[in-house]
Amino acid sequence: MMARKKKEETKIKESGAKTVTELEEELSALRKEKAELEEKLKRAWADYDNLQKQTAREKEEFQQRANQLLLEEIIMINEAFSLVRGQLETLLQRHGVEEVEVKVGEAFDPYTMEATFADGEGEIVKEVLTKGYKLHGKIIKPARVKVGPAEKKKK
Repeated sequence: MMARKKKEETKIKESGAKTVTELEEELSALRKEKAELEEKLKRAWADYDNLQKQTAREKEEFQQRANQLLLEEIIMINEAFSLVRGQLETLLQRHGVEEVEVKVGEAFDPYTMEATFADGEGEIVKEVLTKGYKLHGKIIKPARVKVGPAEKKKK
């Protein structure tokens, strides 16, 4: 029996065809190579996914930093305006300029106010739009206000 198998293998080798053992070895090597390639592919996909996440994080961090820098500049400008505004108010007071006191809910006074908007019929200040100013008691700029009807009292 063994001699016969050897004869067949010899005949197969002479014909150039591969033996079952050689084919099994080749199949095993191909399976191993396939497993290695699948593992490399999984790692490549994981690396790609991580790169996408990292890029998204870096983009978000960049946007936050850019926004922070912009807001820091706006804050500096706002502080400068506040300082200048304080100096202007002091200068105006020193020269006798005073604000006209206007409060929401009080009656409209045509001598100290200008009705820029009217919400229906009425003579009550609903909103102060801009301040008014007087110099030595004389109105030099009336307060601009929105007027409307008085609130109806509930019984």
